Amino acid sequence: MREKQGPHAYYTGSSNHGSTFGIRAKRLLHKGNVTRFTIEKGEETFLNIPMSILILILLITMPIFWFYIILVAVIYVLGYKIRIKKNVGQTVEINEVIDELSNKFKSATIMDDKNAADQNHQTTRKKKDQGENEITIE
Repeated sequence: MREKQGPHAYYTGSSNHGSTFGIRAKRLLHKGNVTRFTIEKGEETFLNIPMSILILILLITMPIFWFYIILVAVIYVLGYKIRIKKNVGQTVEINEVIDELSNKFKSATIMDDKNAADQNHQTTRKKKDQGENEITIE
């Protein structure tokens, strides 16, 4: 069934499902081309590519994916800013995300170490209470 007359006519009904997929794919491709992946240090930009190209590169070179993880870690340690810039001026700071994850990991490790030390101290105290002088480390 044709809803609109003229050169920009569109159909409604059962064939609408296929056209929605095409529209969604087109929007997704446009969003991937507008969103940029950048690596910067100071005022100098070293890499500025669309996310769709980055995803293609990652998919094609999937067997060496571990290399990218090491590369991002090295870039982070060297002080480069890794950003994802969206089309409306929003910026996702990858460095801040890594810092947050690092802080959460450190605090979880510290809490785990503290809990292990408390548990070790309690185990040692229990053994001494039983007349044994034994330290158990699990």
